[in-house]
Amino acid sequence: PIYAPALVQAHEIQNKAAQLGFDFETVKDAYAKLDEELEELQEVIATQEVDKVQEEFGDCLFSLINVGRKLGISSEMALLGTIYKFKSRFAYIEDQINFKNKRLEDVSLQEMDQLWEQAKQQL
Repeated sequence: PIYAPALVQAHEIQNKAAQLGFDFETVKDAYAKLDEELEELQEVIATQEVDKVQEEFGDCLFSLINVGRKLGISSEMALLGTIYKFKSRFAYIEDQINFKNKRLEDVSLQEMDQLWEQAKQQL
């Protein structure tokens, strides 16, 4: 069998559940569930129990995908767009640092943040 990416699988299983009537009525309801899951994640992070943190992190991702689904957004496409945007901006940082004859390792986070903001304006 061919397996879809996890984001696509989550979207599809949520659609199936929704077709059977197991769905939030509104985006606001789905977002409230995301807020609840984020709170649970914060709580388990404090315990430093890796398995529980991973489980709650997964619940947050699943809930966020559900919010996107309710908005008619493909989580897979949204994430791919963000990855492209991040790579472009980070490449800009690298190019600017190389242009100054510096190494990335020798540049402060503050300077990288400034370059990131420049990239946001230009890209």
